Amino acid sequence: MRLLFILLTISLVGCDTKTTELTTDKNVQSENFDDFFNKFKSDSLFQMERVKFPLTLVTWDLDDNLATEEISRENWRYLRLEYKNEFGTREIDAYTQEIKIYADSAKLELRGVDNGIHVDYVFNKVNGQWTLTTERDYSN
Repeated sequence: MRLLFILLTISLVGCDTKTTELTTDKNVQSENFDDFFNKFKSDSLFQMERVKFPLTLVTWDLDDNLATEEISRENWRYLRLEYKNEFGTREIDAYTQEIKIYADSAKLELRGVDNGIHVDYVFNKVNGQWTLTTERDYSN
């Protein structure tokens, strides 16, 4: 009887530990997009850490068909995503910037003012952290 009590106690302690581990896994904190993006656009090392390589780039080819290519870590160039309101009214290469945030994705839209600029940067949450996953450049 005493042996049964000891085995039962050990079993309960073991189950309690597993329950704690499952609870800990479910409590992964989601990252705020605005906080992430402020660091992403100002810190080149952080930016490189938060790009899913190879990065998918979607563009138009010479025959006006969609073409997809992959950008490797070695070919990555730092994205300068600082935006000031006067960028929308300057004489050359004027564009606007808008960020659309959804539950587990976000899109940064750059739209030209009478000049054909049309670029989207798509971010997705990966393990609760924002990551750049796709660039779509439909500029003409």
